[in-house]
Amino acid sequence: MEMKARIREDMKRQLTVFSVSSDKEKIDAKILSALTESEIYQRAHKIAAFYPLPFEFDTRALWRDDTKIWLLPKCLPERRLAFLSADGALSESKGGLIEPVSGTPETPDLILVPGLAWNFDNQRIGFGGGYYDRYLAVFKGDTVSLGYDFQRLEFPAQAHDVRVQKVFTNE
Repeated sequence: MEMKARIREDMKRQLTVFSVSSDKEKIDAKILSALTESEIYQRAHKIAAFYPLPFEFDTRALWRDDTKIWLLPKCLPERRLAFLSADGALSESKGGLIEPVSGTPETPDLILVPGLAWNFDNQRIGFGGGYYDRYLAVFKGDTVSLGYDFQRLEFPAQAHDVRVQKVFTNE
């Protein structure tokens, strides 16, 4: 099994265990507070979040901030992404992701980039589809990720990996 595949499986296991931890709610609140107090969040108007899988960092508490326009990703053919309003109807995709049914693609100011692990240069290991790497390769706005200290690992980046500007963790 290749290194990234091993890291993905290990992180999914660790996140699943952590998702029922009694400390998770307190840690999440601390991370979300650090994000919302940051300049990068404060200056953003349109923010692309993601509907979390059961073990992922849950960004939905942020969506109550009505000073922001919230967008969610929609997977398109050829492993492309579009960001659509989070206010419309949502449905489960073939891949099990919750995404907008329809809408007009919008360009966010800030993307909350999901991932399973990040190295100390802020390059990420995602779920392996390359959707975010393709989008971020040409994206000109800000990017951050939210995660836990155990998701920070040493691993070499590949040429197609795109780093995020900042990773907010409980460190």
